[in-house]
Amino acid sequence: MRSQLTRSVFRRLLSTEGLTFPCPSQSALHLPLRPRVQSSQHVSPASRRPQRRTFFDLLGPAERRQKEPVLDPGFEKFAEFSKLRNLGARLPLDHELVDAWDHFFRFKIRTKQPVNSLQAMHVLQVFEYLRDKREHTGSYLLNSARIIDCLVAFSSHLPADCATHLKVAKRIHEELESRGADQSASCFPHVVAILCAGGETATAQQMVRDTQRESPRVLLSLADGYVRENNETELLEVIKRLESIGSGGARWHHKGIRKMVRFYASQNNLEATKKWVSKSFEADPFMPAATLRMVLDMCIRRGELEWCKEVFRHVIDNSPVKTQWDIVLQWASGVLGKGVEDVERMMKIMSKQEGPDGPPVPDIDTINGLVERAIANRDSYLAERYIALGAKYNIYPNARTYILQINYRLDAGDLSGSQVAYNSLQSEEIIENEDLPVINRYLRELCWRPNTYDRVNAILSDLEPRSVPLQAQTTSAIALMFLKREDPQDVFDLLQTNAYHYTLPERASIMKKLAEFCLDRRNSNAKAWNSYQVLRQLFDEADTALRTKLMREFFARGRSDMACYAFGHMRQHAHATRKPNLESYVACFEGIASCEDAQSLEIVHNMLRMDSSIEPNTQLYNALMLAHLSVGKGDRALDFWDDITNSIEGPSYRSLEIVFRACQMSPFGEDVARDTWARLKRLEIEITKDVFQAYCGALSARGKVDEVRDLIQSGEKDYGIRPDGLMLGVFYNAMPGQNRKDMIEEWAKATYPEAWKQLLAMGQTTIDGGFVKKFLIELEWKA
Repeated sequence: MRSQLTRSVFRRLLSTEGLTFPCPSQSALHLPLRPRVQSSQHVSPASRRPQRRTFFDLLGPAERRQKEPVLDPGFEKFAEFSKLRNLGARLPLDHELVDAWDHFFRFKIRTKQPVNSLQAMHVLQVFEYLRDKREHTGSYLLNSARIIDCLVAFSSHLPADCATHLKVAKRIHEELESRGADQSASCFPHVVAILCAGGETATAQQMVRDTQRESPRVLLSLADGYVRENNETELLEVIKRLESIGSGGARWHHKGIRKMVRFYASQNNLEATKKWVSKSFEADPFMPAATLRMVLDMCIRRGELEWCKEVFRHVIDNSPVKTQWDIVLQWASGVLGKGVEDVERMMKIMSKQEGPDGPPVPDIDTINGLVERAIANRDSYLAERYIALGAKYNIYPNARTYILQINYRLDAGDLSGSQVAYNSLQSEEIIENEDLPVINRYLRELCWRPNTYDRVNAILSDLEPRSVPLQAQTTSAIALMFLKREDPQDVFDLLQTNAYHYTLPERASIMKKLAEFCLDRRNSNAKAWNSYQVLRQLFDEADTALRTKLMREFFARGRSDMACYAFGHMRQHAHATRKPNLESYVACFEGIASCEDAQSLEIVHNMLRMDSSIEPNTQLYNALMLAHLSVGKGDRALDFWDDITNSIEGPSYRSLEIVFRACQMSPFGEDVARDTWARLKRLEIEITKDVFQAYCGALSARGKVDEVRDLIQSGEKDYGIRPDGLMLGVFYNAMPGQNRKDMIEEWAKATYPEAWKQLLAMGQTTIDGGFVKKFLIELEWKA
């Protein structure tokens, strides 16, 4: 019986803290949060917690370590080859790549797992490198057997994103044609099948014409391709060619007719389906169960019940086999509206019929078909009754039954019933991982419900020995659940196990969810930091734009330390597309300004000095001015103003506003402010409200009450600028001394009462021991 202790309980019992329960001091509770640390591998040494060990710890097991990435056999060597090739470094030995090729494709064929687009990209590079390599005997390293392994793995499970797979198939065809007809002929049907499955049936057909290798197998692949592409004209032409084949022509003729029946049935084309069903019965009274079911489904969708009755009467009159009887029962249930009792009587009649292999006795496939029909009619209760009917005749559920049961119970929102069906499923034999889709769906449903952590962990434990990856959307849902519980180590383990099996779009979807979690202000700073750490370490493809966005988020949360860690991670990255660009530096200095972080300013400014890839512009100088004036370094901020005025680009309106704000904090700022203002008037530069307001603040900081008051009063006439609450607040806050502030208040109340009311609504506080008042106005820290 599975232990009910969760992994978190085990971790507490086995941690290096023993069984102690430390209580934080009162002062520690009020300290600002630092980035949460779960593993020494994830953060810098400066932020690690002090290690505490007891005597009993020495006897216990080691601390839990992060899982290693789980990769398909051979794929690690492929990835290593691609990386070394991009770096221009020494490549792995040829025989190592061939061994990796063998291991990779044999694993894919044995487990029937698809080769995703990322893996196909590496396969293409290895193939291009090895295609001309030969052994000492003169034979090719990539011989026909190895190439067929590749094509079989591709054609068995071709993913939707298959552009790279098609490119590999074409390159293989070209290479084999150059080697000679003997090697090419054995691989040709696989190449055609891949191209047809990938939506390039016309290309495959041209290959067939060029090589004159038309065979029934190849024609059937072409027919399947045209069915997928809904190309009726070409499909009919292929079927005609299939009918004309000499040897075994009748068999291929029948296959072609049935393919046309399925094609028109899937298209809901009733008249064409009737025509080809008639042809099918004329050629052979026997219709396979799969084709018969598609005809039944189409009749239900079109409401064509009378003709459907004729079809099934014909089937019943021609000694149906057991698989056909299963569809007949579904017809009785889904079309004729027969109840469970009526279906039971039909099953008894069915058991008394004579067949080529004896009486067609109902089995679990019969019951599963009835359950599927009930699910199609959205009748979960009827599905349960059919399962009970099977049990009445000792027909017990198999894996398919439990899969169906979980699905319809999830449709009904019955998680408890789904768990019962899942528990039963664990004792059944799984052949081709057919249970994975429903298990993934069940896991996602659990992640969206409260108090399901233990159930999710139990299911993950069940899946772990099978080494099968979860679907990307399931992985992201579980990762978010773990992050909400502040279990980043579980997130690392989950992604290390699954993330390297996904395509780049699938990885991007998980990365997007992690970023959204980090950007959600409802999540605490510690949870956001955990999400960022997972994204940074396991999704190296995250570009500078996303990393900059996450850095901005930490600044917005007031965590300049976390934001500067994020900036430092960009700065230390080896890849050029992950390093900080001009926008990243601007965002970082803006954030430092909003947080008034002098220590971070010094560190990041030093990084900028050493970064030869960055050419400063006006916006960057603006950000530097903001950052320095935010920490009270007005004189240093004005140095950057000199850089702006001496540059080719020159100042922007934001530069003017920021330099006037810097003048408030500089002892000699008044001279710079007056000189700059005079130059603006001399050049007849249009004065904006923000620039005018900042200039008023610069003069106010020098105690010029009367001058600023006159300037504001003349502003509407000279510049069309009427004062509002924010302008009065800048005037008031910058003015030194409470006596002068009282003069401003008296004047503003009398002259601009509405604007003063706006200012009062912003709130007020006191500084300098409570003797000086100050309004709570917010100025934008934007470069």
